[in-house]
Amino acid sequence: MIGQVSLPPRTPYYGLPPIGMGTWAAESTTSYVARLAANHCISVIDLVTNALDVRTRRDGTHWKLFPRQGETFKLNGVSTLAMEWGHKLANLTLQPSLSKTNLASLRGILPSTRLVRNTRAWCHLCLCEMQENAVYEPLLWSMHHAVVCPEHHVPLSTICPSCKAPNTAALSQRYTLGHCTRCGSWLGISNAEGKGPPTQWEEWTTLQMKSLISVISSSENAPSISVAYDNLEILILTVGNGRMTRFAQEIDTDKSTCSMWLNRKNFPTLDYCFRISLVSGIDVGKLLCSVVSPSEIDRSTWGRDGQPQWVKRPVRRKIDWESVKKNFEEICQNNETPSPGLRRVAKRLEVDGRLLKERFPDLCGRLARRNTIFWEKRPAQRHEALKKRIRRMVIKIAKNGYRPTRRRVARALDLTSGDITDKRLQKIWRDSVAKLQASQVFC
Repeated sequence: MIGQVSLPPRTPYYGLPPIGMGTWAAESTTSYVARLAANHCISVIDLVTNALDVRTRRDGTHWKLFPRQGETFKLNGVSTLAMEWGHKLANLTLQPSLSKTNLASLRGILPSTRLVRNTRAWCHLCLCEMQENAVYEPLLWSMHHAVVCPEHHVPLSTICPSCKAPNTAALSQRYTLGHCTRCGSWLGISNAEGKGPPTQWEEWTTLQMKSLISVISSSENAPSISVAYDNLEILILTVGNGRMTRFAQEIDTDKSTCSMWLNRKNFPTLDYCFRISLVSGIDVGKLLCSVVSPSEIDRSTWGRDGQPQWVKRPVRRKIDWESVKKNFEEICQNNETPSPGLRRVAKRLEVDGRLLKERFPDLCGRLARRNTIFWEKRPAQRHEALKKRIRRMVIKIAKNGYRPTRRRVARALDLTSGDITDKRLQKIWRDSVAKLQASQVFC
C-alpha cells in the first residue's frame, strides 16, 4: 500500500520573497506589487484588479479594496488598507514577511501625520547598483522624513531627469520600477534639482528612520502600544528629573501635551518622537518597539545650555505691545482699500492673530465691522464701475464703425461668460445703444 504523501500548500502566484527583509533596505508594499506583476508578465492594474481588489463581506458579497486615485502611497503607511493588503499578499504568495513591507504594525502607535510621502523618491546611485540583480524600491524611500540615502549620503531625487516632473502616481498602468510613470525614462541618472548638501538634521532623521525600519522588518512580534507608553513615561520622568514642565521645555512643547502623553490619551507624532530621541539618546526604533531602561539614556549630544550642540532652536522674541497697539490703531483709522482682514494685519504686524484677539478685542471688533461694511458695499461699487465701462465700450465700438452688439461688448470687456447675463447690465447696454441711435452715431 502506497503511503499518503503530503504536498506543500499551493499558491495562485509565485512565492516571490521580498527583498532586504531584516535590514533598513526592506522592500515596500507598492514595490513588491509591481515586482510581482512583472514576474507574471502582467500589468500592475491587472494584478490588482484580479487578486487584490476584492474583499468578501460577511454576507458573501464583495466590495472594492483599491484605494482612491492619489492615495496609493498610503499602502506603505499605517492605514487599515496597508494592513489588509499585507495580509492579502501573504495569503496569495505564502510569504508571511509581507506584512512587514509597510508600517501597519505601528498602527495604533504612530499617527499617519507626516509619515509617508505622496510622491516617489529614489537614489539614482542605488538604482544603478540594483540593475545587476533586481530593481526595487525600499520602504525607506517612501518615508516623509527620509530625504538622504543612508548608503551614498546624497539627497533623494523626486523629479524625473528627463521630463522634469514629479512621479505622483503609484500602482498606475505605467508603474514600472526604476522608470518614470510619465515618460517611462530610466531614473538612475543624476538629476540636478537644485538641492544643496544634506543638513546634519536631515541625515540624523534619515538614520532614525533607518533604525526604525530595521527593527520592524527583523522583529518577529508586532510592537506593543503599552510598551511604547511605558518607554515614554520613563523618558519623561528621567529626562525631566520628575518634572513634566522641564521635559516639555526640553522638546519645545507645552505641558498639557506632555500630560496627555503621560495619561495615555494619545501618542506623540513622529516629529515629537525625533525630539524625544534627541534629548534622550534613545533611537526611535527602540523607543517604539523595545523596552527602554533608565540606564540606557544618553544625553551626551546635549549642550551645556540645555540645547543640542548642532540643532538651533528659534529664539522667542519679545513683543513690544505698545508699538503693536499704536500700529494697529493706525491701520483701523486709515481708509485703506480694500480693507485688510485680521490675518493680513497680523502678518503685517508680525504677531499671531490669536494674540491680537486676546489683547485688543475692541480694535479687532472695529476692524471686523469696517470689513463688513466694505464687503457689503463692494457688489454695488463693482456694478457701478461695470456700468461705466459698458457705456464707454458701446461708444468706442460704434466710433470704430461696428455695431455694438451685446456679445461684442462682452468680448471687448473680457467677461468670462462671453455675454452680458445680468439683466440690470443688459438694461444699461440697451439704454446706451438707444442713446447712440438717437444721436445718429451709427445707423
